[in-house]
Amino acid sequence: MATGPCWPGPRTRPFVYNLHADGLHLVLQDAAQAGNLAGLSDDRQPRPVPGQQRVYAAGDAATRLYFVHTGQVHTSQVTATGEELVTGRYPAGAFFGYRALLAGAAHPDTATATEDTLLLSVPAADFTQLLLRDPAVSRRFVRLLVGRAPAPAAPAAEADGRALRRPLADTLLHLHEQQRGLTPADALIRLSPDDLAALLGTSPETLGRALRELRQDGLVEATSDFVRVQQPERLRLRRDSW
Repeated sequence: MATGPCWPGPRTRPFVYNLHADGLHLVLQDAAQAGNLAGLSDDRQPRPVPGQQRVYAAGDAATRLYFVHTGQVHTSQVTATGEELVTGRYPAGAFFGYRALLAGAAHPDTATATEDTLLLSVPAADFTQLLLRDPAVSRRFVRLLVGRAPAPAAPAAEADGRALRRPLADTLLHLHEQQRGLTPADALIRLSPDDLAALLGTSPETLGRALRELRQDGLVEATSDFVRVQQPERLRLRRDSW
């Protein structure tokens, strides 16, 4: 059963969300109230997707966060030998498509409904507000996105953080620009390193090594509560060299 934390605030509901039963509307309604996010879209019409139909293809621009209301979706990539490699399975109550949104990048894989499915979605602008506008809402939103399962142990080849360098740089640069749009005077990314690790699908230890390298080079500042990109142009040049 997909569950998540309730939001803080004077009208917090006395239960933990059951995303499978409650769906997305209640979550976003309470998030908007708790974080004063008046700009969140009210247009959340379910989208029926027949079994075996694509939701998006690899290379498509990431414009929405998706939520499986009923049914199931899987994501896949085609290998160099033409084989389909399943990269994720998303049952009712699960979110998908957010890692490309984090980096402002195209989807790296194809999402397909494996049975008749009903999807709800959140536009990219609303995703940004939920993630960056209010720290308390952000923490709970991250936990809804990734669930409560611990991150898998990193393979030996990735354990030192080298494989994470480019996706981390892409994500930090994109979130930096998004945060500047929300708070031009202070582009502080109010995500903890642990939350950032969960969103990127890696362990806190692996992310910590990658952040430490960037911090030692004066490219970012990172604490237990936030990350700040100090030299975006230098970080962009470094990313392009990896």
